Amino acid sequence: MAFYLIDTLGDLDDLDFCILDQAPEGIGVKYSRLAKGRAIGDDYPADAEIHMSAEREGIKLGGLVGSTKSFLIVHHDVMEVIRAACEGVEVEYLPLRIINHHGRVHSDEYFIVNPVGTWDCLDEAASGVVYFEDTDRVLSIERMVVDPKAADSAPALFRLKQAPSSYVVKQELADRLREGAFDNVLLTEMEQVPSAG
Repeated sequence: MAFYLIDTLGDLDDLDFCILDQAPEGIGVKYSRLAKGRAIGDDYPADAEIHMSAEREGIKLGGLVGSTKSFLIVHHDVMEVIRAACEGVEVEYLPLRIINHHGRVHSDEYFIVNPVGTWDCLDEAASGVVYFEDTDRVLSIERMVVDPKAADSAPALFRLKQAPSSYVVKQELADRLREGAFDNVLLTEMEQVPSAG
């Protein structure tokens, strides 16, 4: 089985695509929950919105909207594909309005997808994981190499324990996303440690 990382910035070569630099208004420092896999629940505003940055000219919205905050922001249709694949899994689907440079609603068809929790399935030696001295905080990861045995029982979409702002999809969900032909949804296959024997 293959595993894929979702690029939360989208296609950086296409400058027409929108990239959002802000967190939803009204959640303050709690925005980090959306990037780290902690539930935000009722602290998420019902009328959440993110304004496009004046410094960025791209306004095209794809299946995924790039986020410099490492949020997984996807169109309703992509969200429904993810939701179908993640039935019974703790994932928050948080509606979001995107506000354009003129202060008007550019779209209200997007969601922040927040898989809650993390999965410990990186092979730390092969990945070159380095921790801050005497802590469990990760300083760096040379490259992400999956242990397929540890990842086999993970849900269709999950976060990595050592890099919770990274999103991994398993083969079946990756196939469904490709079948949907959603633009700006970039999947990169991850390396795997060879299985023993």
